[in-house]
Amino acid sequence: MSLSTMPAELLQSVFDHFELPFLVSCAHVCHSWRQLARSHPTYWKDLYVSDESLTPSSAAFFVDRLNAGCRPESPLFLAIRCVIASPIMADLVMPEIRLHVHRAREITILFTPATTRIVFPMLHIAAPYLRCLRAHVFFPSSRPTARCTTVAPDSLRLPYT
Repeated sequence: MSLSTMPAELLQSVFDHFELPFLVSCAHVCHSWRQLARSHPTYWKDLYVSDESLTPSSAAFFVDRLNAGCRPESPLFLAIRCVIASPIMADLVMPEIRLHVHRAREITILFTPATTRIVFPMLHIAAPYLRCLRAHVFFPSSRPTARCTTVAPDSLRLPYT
């Protein structure tokens, strides 16, 4: 059996054993492998983005991963670091994240007082599957400090729209 005739189910089982960097490499083999790799949970389920190292190409890769698992039943685990008010984060990444908050199971956010305007609009979107929201506020100073709040779903009172 050649790789081109391998059944999709078998290839998906093989993909189960790959970590993200290798799965991304597999996505460059051919069109059918790209479709299978992008539909695999390893590609889109656990997402991390930081505005400190964000470039247009890394933002595009993040958005591609975010959109790859866009079925409503597809669980999403997000970690967002927004500490420098990057225009790429504000204008490209966060609007895309807001489109997918409804399928988030867990969200962890690290932000500063200066980046609240970028982060807070996301918190006004219905998140019916959300089990845990962790908000870490970083106060830049001569001595780093942070305040953290972990909110359980039964005490979460976000305004659903």
